[in-house]
Amino acid sequence: MKLVNRVFITLLVLFSAVLSQQDTVRVCTYNILNFPGNNANARKPYFRTIAQTIQADVLVVQEMQSQAGVDFFTNQVLDGQYHSVTFHDGPDTDNALFYRTPDFTFLTVHYFSTNLRDIAEYVLRHNLSGEELRIYSLHLKASQGSTNEQERLAEVSILKNHLLSLPPETNYIVLGDFNIYTSSESAFQHLTTDGTCLDPINAPGNWHNNSSFSAIHTQSPRLDSFGGGSSGGLDDRFDMLLISDDLLDNVISTAYRSYGNDGFHFNQSVNYGINYAVPDSVANALYYASDHLPVLCDFVFSAPTALRGEAYQAVEKSQLYQNFPNPFNPSTNIKFYLPAGRFVELGVFDLLGRRVSNIFNGYMAAGFHQFTWRPEAQLASGVYFLKLRGENLELKRKMQLLR
Repeated sequence: MKLVNRVFITLLVLFSAVLSQQDTVRVCTYNILNFPGNNANARKPYFRTIAQTIQADVLVVQEMQSQAGVDFFTNQVLDGQYHSVTFHDGPDTDNALFYRTPDFTFLTVHYFSTNLRDIAEYVLRHNLSGEELRIYSLHLKASQGSTNEQERLAEVSILKNHLLSLPPETNYIVLGDFNIYTSSESAFQHLTTDGTCLDPINAPGNWHNNSSFSAIHTQSPRLDSFGGGSSGGLDDRFDMLLISDDLLDNVISTAYRSYGNDGFHFNQSVNYGINYAVPDSVANALYYASDHLPVLCDFVFSAPTALRGEAYQAVEKSQLYQNFPNPFNPSTNIKFYLPAGRFVELGVFDLLGRRVSNIFNGYMAAGFHQFTWRPEAQLASGVYFLKLRGENLELKRKMQLLR
């Protein structure tokens, strides 16, 4: 019995050590409505309430107007607990980034010019894991109509050309006020159809004025128009957070939410009646602070400690190579290397994480191995993930099937 207890305690200590080497990071995007404007002091208590309840590790905002606004938000709203990036005065309103220094180190910033507003690229290093994280903040052209849709497409095309130039396995998040009404719009399709950007909650559809998507709407949290903001109640998913496929293993998709939206305020103000997502004080703060709701999502990053390094040593020597050809039709070649014999499974998964094909499952000797995969006829065109998995092993590659 004593031996069992010692084993249990040892496992518990090891498990706790592993957990202690993980960090859950909250990223939030928020259009803060022409800040500071002429009413920053009046809105300050509302933003303070929101910031204190969200507790973001990285907060990215749109519609910032000046360095004075950045300083005010840093010191008066966030109580100096965050660092901020120096304000960039581009056309129209701009982006701003605030981050907790114990968690992140700021590396660089770059701005991409469009015909309307600049797109910001912030590069941070997560201190515990040492991983770089690129965050792109955008505020696309507003309003419906084909001309505005083409403007949005032109803006995201500039961003996508850059994203395609990044090295493989780059961690990035694209967030902000997209002003997109439906997932079928060309701008959203251009960002997502080949897997360049992924929606963590995979919620395609016509979001505009559609009660089926009431839980993810972000504009407007107010029926009435005041302070220069939009009105009409919650009926649009303008604000979003998209990720690279390399962040799929880090994202906690169940933690993605339009903050303060309980799904029961379709075409209503966020503080109308009872809000089941947040207390009344927070619902009122969201109503008065801005004409958008914040969107937040949580990510888990792990430290490359000796504890993890020893357990994963074999994983780091195993290799899953990019399939060839890619994109492909009707078949593609898959190659991987194992430094020692082991049980593995090789499979193909869709963007929802569902297995669509089992290529191999069993014991595989050490060395190089190659398979030819011919997808089933009913499998549609699109992006899929090839995964090689085993004990303490998970490697993946992105593939694109063309029909």
